[in-house]
Amino acid sequence: KEKKEKKHRRYEEAELSDDGAHSQSAKEKKEKKEKKEKKQGKEADDGAGEKKDRKEKKDKREKKAKDGPALSTQPDGAVLPVLEAGGKSSREKKEKKDRSGKEKKSKRDKSGDMAGQLVAGKREKPEKKDKKEKKEKKEKKEKDKKEKKASRHVDGASDAPAAKQAKLEGGEEADAADFWAEIDEVEESIRGAAGMDVGTSQLVEAPAAHVITEEEQQRLREEQLAQQERERRAAEAEAAAAAEAAAAAAAELARAEKAFTEEVALFHNPDGPRAVRLDAGDGQRLLSDGERWLRRLRQIAEDATLTLPDDPKRGGQVQISGQGGGAARRAELALRSLLAALGNDSAELPDLPEADALMSVLDVPEAAGMAVQPRVLMERFDVIAGFVRPKEKPTLQHPVPAFAKTLGLKIGQAVEGRYGEDWFFGELVDFVASESRIVVQWLGGGEAELSPIDVRPSTAHNRQSKAGGRLLVFGGTRGRTAAVLQAMAAVEQRILGHFSEKHPLAESANLFEFGLRLFALAPADVAAVACQVSKISAATEAIVEVIGPQVVVAGEPDERRRAEAVIAHVVPQAAAGEVQTVPDVLEDFCSLLRVPEVAVVQVVGHKRADLSCIESDTGTMCFWLPAGTKTVPRRGKGTVSIGGGVLDPGSP
Repeated sequence: KEKKEKKHRRYEEAELSDDGAHSQSAKEKKEKKEKKEKKQGKEADDGAGEKKDRKEKKDKREKKAKDGPALSTQPDGAVLPVLEAGGKSSREKKEKKDRSGKEKKSKRDKSGDMAGQLVAGKREKPEKKDKKEKKEKKEKKEKDKKEKKASRHVDGASDAPAAKQAKLEGGEEADAADFWAEIDEVEESIRGAAGMDVGTSQLVEAPAAHVITEEEQQRLREEQLAQQERERRAAEAEAAAAAEAAAAAAAELARAEKAFTEEVALFHNPDGPRAVRLDAGDGQRLLSDGERWLRRLRQIAEDATLTLPDDPKRGGQVQISGQGGGAARRAELALRSLLAALGNDSAELPDLPEADALMSVLDVPEAAGMAVQPRVLMERFDVIAGFVRPKEKPTLQHPVPAFAKTLGLKIGQAVEGRYGEDWFFGELVDFVASESRIVVQWLGGGEAELSPIDVRPSTAHNRQSKAGGRLLVFGGTRGRTAAVLQAMAAVEQRILGHFSEKHPLAESANLFEFGLRLFALAPADVAAVACQVSKISAATEAIVEVIGPQVVVAGEPDERRRAEAVIAHVVPQAAAGEVQTVPDVLEDFCSLLRVPEVAVVQVVGHKRADLSCIESDTGTMCFWLPAGTKTVPRRGKGTVSIGGGVLDPGSP
């Protein structure tokens, strides 16, 4: 019973050591082991007396066997060998087996530790099939043991001490053999999972190293030298290609710098002939709307000669020459500004021009965004306006890959990129030569790496408008002044104090010529004037703009006086209700009309809508005087009095 318990315990311990490495933690195994030891200790105490009796009986049998005959005959006539007095007893054999078992166990523990180090806790659990086979094998062995035990019980009728001793020893040896056979099976599974040799407790040794002969060594050295030679040649070729590309880039930079220097020199030569390149989109826009923009350009640059290509819609160059006085340079600037405004872009110049008698300039900060629209100024004031920027000096560019040269692509070029099934505008900003890819910046923001087959040069304008720059305005004095003042008012609304405080205008109020005057009003009056700027300009024929807390009036002397009277006296009184009096400066510039009280509502309309339409259609401003106001009839030669009104048939 003790042997069976010991064998069962060892088998369970061996099985737990195999499965516990994966499913149980160290703490769980320790607790389970302590429980088993307590249980086994209790059972050992119960069987201590039985074990003592068995030991006494065994000692008696050994003593009797020493004194008895060398051979004993079994009931069935079989001969059972018995140890001589001078030989080793079965007890000594058992002790020897126990010692050998302990040694094997220590070896197995070491092998298990090594196997655990090899698999590093990653050993997989045995398959269900293997467990089932082991279980069936165990059940079969237990069945065989029971049958053998039953047969020994039947055959054990003889009372011969030697036969009984032999049977006991045979049963013990059989039990020990079965136990070690089962332990060996567990050990085989552990070693197999750990990658160890089944027949030994050592790791599987690597195959014997191949002995390299001299011929093989020579061949390996030659292959190594050949590989080094190939790498050296490849590095030399790469270095040569890089040097060639650098030389080409340097030559290209030298050409670009030379061209830039020539362009700067030509720009500062006001009367030298020059040429402006047109692409297909520029030519189409220049000839749009019945060539009205081309006519306006010729009208403004009347002192210069413009020669267009045969078919401007296909692109080409516009040749410009002048008659002196900077006419050629002014015509070039007007053409570049016009093309930039029509294309919603800005022109790049070698240097920024300054204002002169026929051109006005205004620096618009980038923070103002797109507050100033040159196209709107051209439509409203019959001028040519556009933004210009300084052109960047040439720098050393990355070499253009061969595939990009084949496609005619370069950095900074306007392109179209395909995304899905559609094409979108963008600008080529870089190449990824190692992957044959093109980096495109989309119009509106964002970048993408595209395949060369998805990129094509663009003939239409597709550049994103850049905010700010220097605004150039060409045209007559009145139109240029009105355009500049409106641009300043738009910037002031975005950036308060930019022109009213940081960059204020200078007055030029000439008593006999076109001039400009500034004056301040109360905030409430400034707001009232700002609501009627266009009507005041139309009625007084002066240029009026509100820039911050200031009101700017430009025009001829009489135009400025009329505008000042309306702004300073009439509009503030009308905002409060009625105009009490008409300023003297406006008596000869206004007409009075009596309106019956019952007809006032019909004349004014709902919320003054009808009267506002009359003002817009006629370019006038209408105000109410108090009822009963006495006015001096405006009588003169050629006037006609009809009812209470005086008409001048010859007046406009």
